[in-house]
Amino acid sequence: MNKEDLILQKLEEIAAQQQDMAAQQQARDAAQAARMTNLEAEVKENRVEIQETRSEGQETRDEVKETRGVVTETQYEVKDVQKDLGTTRDALNETRGEVKRNQESLQVVLKDTGDMKINDAQIKGELHAIDTKLTGIVKALETRLNTFIVNLRERSLDTNERGKIGGLVAAAGIAAASLALSLIAFFSR
Repeated sequence: MNKEDLILQKLEEIAAQQQDMAAQQQARDAAQAARMTNLEAEVKENRVEIQETRSEGQETRDEVKETRGVVTETQYEVKDVQKDLGTTRDALNETRGEVKRNQESLQVVLKDTGDMKINDAQIKGELHAIDTKLTGIVKALETRLNTFIVNLRERSLDTNERGKIGGLVAAAGIAAASLALSLIAFFSR
């Protein structure tokens, strides 16, 4: 082999090496391009996920704002309910005071009613006693009147005297009955 052949062989080897290297470089470039494509796809996916996460974050922030608004409204409603509760408590305390005053008044009325029942029983007893006495008096007057009338008949007085006596007797009977009714009315109060 001569020098030229050796150089040629060497050149062919170098060319083969360069072709191998170029093929390897091309394979590396293709792999790199595939990785870049995959990375770009992943970056796009990540960007989409980031955008979705941002959207979800914004929705969450909006929900938090809305919830804060609801909480604030609820706090105002709670304050209103607390005010109403305070007003109701005041009204309840006033009502309790009125009930207590009414109970005290009722106790006084019940005591007075008990006293009135006792007085009523005493008055009924006194009225019965008076009625008994008046009945006795009326019977005594009736007996005397009958005796008097019998005596008058026996005496045979004239008509004028009999009229006068009858008027006196009638007036006495009316007076006795009026007295009895007045006493009954007085004690029945």
